[in-house]
Amino acid sequence: LPCLGATTLEVVAQGAAESGPASGPLLVALDSKRDDVFAQAFAAGLSPLGPPRALPVGDLPALIGSARNAVVAGDASARAAAALADAGIETEVSHALEVPDAAVLAEIAYRRWPAGESAAMPSPLYLRPPDATIPKAAGRRRP
Repeated sequence: LPCLGATTLEVVAQGAAESGPASGPLLVALDSKRDDVFAQAFAAGLSPLGPPRALPVGDLPALIGSARNAVVAGDASARAAAALADAGIETEVSHALEVPDAAVLAEIAYRRWPAGESAAMPSPLYLRPPDATIPKAAGRRRP
């Protein structure tokens, strides 16, 4: 079946954008359950300012460029807002959507789905290498 893909960051950004106009770039930061966050910045109209990334919280200010204010969304928004404030950037935290919502994803798909066209199959997007790896076979013996 034809299908359409959207990232979790896009879904949270759309939900935050629906809550009202932004006073600057929108930075979505999601908890990776590790030392870093998954993040992406968006300009007006939700056009991405760069690709999604996994990075330390302290590196988030670089994602919004020279902007001096930003709106932050996502379940890591408090950590992101603190990092931006440490860099002298004014922040507004949006609590409109901290995690993805299926209804917002459906809205994105509806807007993107061109009538009469089939979409290419989406592929997974991995922002960092896996924590587990397959051990090398050399030097191992089976019992």
